[in-house]
Amino acid sequence: MVRRASSSSAMVRSPTESSGLLNAFWRYFVANRAVEGTACKLRLQVPSALRAPAAPHLQRWASQSMRRLFAFSFTAVMCGSLAGCCAFMPCHPATSLVGAVRDTNGLPVANATVTMYGATTATDSRGCFNVHRADAMPFTFSVAAAGYQSAQVEAQAGFYRVSAKLARTQSPDQSQIEWVAISPNEYSSSTPCEH
Repeated sequence: MVRRASSSSAMVRSPTESSGLLNAFWRYFVANRAVEGTACKLRLQVPSALRAPAAPHLQRWASQSMRRLFAFSFTAVMCGSLAGCCAFMPCHPATSLVGAVRDTNGLPVANATVTMYGATTATDSRGCFNVHRADAMPFTFSVAAAGYQSAQVEAQAGFYRVSAKLARTQSPDQSQIEWVAISPNEYSSSTPCEH
């Protein structure tokens, strides 16, 4: 015995209760849902007001969504090109260093070349330096001076006190660079040759 599906419209939401994509999906679902019986398939009896095709609703929704997506993408690209990537995220973290360059006997090395992220500065007469730069390639920190072995390490973002000890060119010793992390307050209140 095949039981016929009831045609109650109480289970079907009216167009005024639904909106947008949900309404279009509901119309499509109700209009095409087949009730399987033992011997045959019977379609639900749907009021003719709800049998309108869903495609116009989907097309209108997709068109509005694409316009919004294009507007957002265009705005983001324009802002990015005008302000750079760092307007949205800190893509260039800074490195702040305070320190001194000395030889292996503890004597200051004046006019030593301190290079960080490809930019150079020179130590003063006491061998002191103070550097603050945003990172860039090459991501290195190096110290060099005439008559001494140069030293190079990978630069790190943050605040540091740096102590560089340079060995003479003919010396069997190696030049060394030591980084010690400090707080931003310590950096702002430190003198370059402070130990």
